[in-house]
Formats: sequence, structure tokens, C-alpha cells
Amino acid sequence: MPEDNAPAIGQGNSRSVVTEILVLWLIGIPLVAWKAFAFMKLWNWFLCATIAVAPLSYGLAVGVVLLAGFIIPTSNNASADKDPFIERIKAVILNGLINPAIVLALGWIMHVAVAG
Repeated sequence: MPEDNAPAIGQGNSRSVVTEILVLWLIGIPLVAWKAFAFMKLWNWFLCATIAVAPLSYGLAVGVVLLAGFIIPTSNNASADKDPFIERIKAVILNGLINPAIVLALGWIMHVAVAG
């Protein structure tokens, strides 16, 4: 349960809710594209060869990533003494940029090791 003194997004600072939503969208759109690319590559490297499924197009990968983001809830563990907007930005960058990069790099290493 949030603390009574914890400001909600758009409250307790000079940013407006519209500005915060716009920033999250501007960061989120390229990250969805990046996650979809990583998902498509991993699908095509491993599932096509392993269980003989059809290759995944980039457009379908975007759809799957958006659907998964809609279905799978994300948690917001922002501390009461920290800015929740900054904490949300950190979570979006971690989940949208760093995690797919690590998984794609490890997948590429395994793909090269198996294929080569």
C-alpha cells in the first residue's frame, strides 16, 4: 500500500501527467521494436529448426510482444522516497533494452555454437 506522503505520478513535482505519458511513449515505442526484433530472431533461430514452425515475420513479432505486454502484468516497486516516474523510466529501460540485449546475445552465441 503506498505511503500517504508518496507523490503519485504527476503530483508533487513540476512535470505534468501528459509530459510523463509522452516521455514513456517516446521511450517505449523504440523499445517495443527492439524487443520484437529480439523475439523474432530467437524464434527463427531456435523454434523453426527445432520443432519446424513457420518463421516469424517482424510484424507478427511486434504483435506478439504487444500482446504479451498486455497480458503479463508488470510490477511497480517504486520506493516511497524516490520519484516514481524516474523509477518507471528505469524499469522500462531495463525491461525493454537491457534484458532483450542480453537474451539476444546469449541466443546468438548458442545459435552460432549449434549451427557452426
